[in-house]
Amino acid sequence: MATSGVISGLDTVQQIALDALIELGVYSANQQLKPADGELCRRRLNWMLKDWQDDGCGLWRVTDGTAVFGSGVNQVTLSPRMIDVQDVRYVQVGGSERPLFRKEWGEFVDYPNKTTPGNPTIYIPRPGLDSLALRIWPVPTSSTTVLFTGARVIQDVAALTDNIDVPQQYTRTVMMNLAVNLAPAFGKAADPNAAVTIREAARLYQIMRAADRPASYFMQAEGARYVR
Repeated sequence: MATSGVISGLDTVQQIALDALIELGVYSANQQLKPADGELCRRRLNWMLKDWQDDGCGLWRVTDGTAVFGSGVNQVTLSPRMIDVQDVRYVQVGGSERPLFRKEWGEFVDYPNKTTPGNPTIYIPRPGLDSLALRIWPVPTSSTTVLFTGARVIQDVAALTDNIDVPQQYTRTVMMNLAVNLAPAFGKAADPNAAVTIREAARLYQIMRAADRPASYFMQAEGARYVR
């Protein structure tokens, strides 16, 4: 028996949206997606994926990066856009790395000596409207490099021809949950068949969440650090 040899095939947003509407009984299998319906599906899919960012889903978005702080500079904006930073390592002279402890912004604002110079010992993520800043303390007195590990935002769904920024194995999970999100807009929320879709979507989502979490965490005196 010959197999395809392909393991990277991805559905487009249009295909996922059409399948979601077929699942709801709004479309039949031989229909084409109407432009207005496609745009509604795209927007709702975008909203749903952005919601998932804060619900623990997205190990595939774990990103390593480097940030450089100039002398006297204690805050930089991270790129790519991050949603959180779980681990920061200060690169010492000679190249060895020393972990920094995490503080939340609400804790740091109570520090009376925010401009104290020295070698950094803590880091503070500071979310903004469309960016995430990383602050370190004490304020470095020379050019300082840190390495960080964090989760980037899910890429936008900008067009129906896009692929989604989600691993292939979760395509059906996305489709079924999109169907649930679309049901009220298409008058299907009270449809008895929608209850089956809702249950299956919830089941698939929980499987994804269970698989999509770090292998372990360990605690330190100053907070939790993420372990891959």
